[in-house]
Amino acid sequence: MPIASFIMTLDRRDPEQLIRNCQRDPEVEVHGLNDAGLAVVVIDAASSRRLEELAARLQQLDGVLSLAPVYLNAEDEIARIESGELRPEFSFGRKSEKPATFS
Repeated sequence: MPIASFIMTLDRRDPEQLIRNCQRDPEVEVHGLNDAGLAVVVIDAASSRRLEELAARLQQLDGVLSLAPVYLNAEDEIARIESGELRPEFSFGRKSEKPATFS
């Protein structure tokens, strides 16, 4: 399960409502909010794809000014890829190119 943390810059007009909107998904936690409108957001997702979906959803929320990644750990997912248990759904080039292969 990948886990990532972000610094989120919020519009300061209604930060508490915005934080509630961020936490609609159980994989998303918001830790602290300072007077400048900065909050720490942690996403603990089932997969890298899900982590990307949640981060994209957060960036689209009205009142989110920016979402900057700070930390990412996906060691368990990498181990599953290396063992052949998981096949990644991405390529190292353009989307029209064949998927990445691992040996």
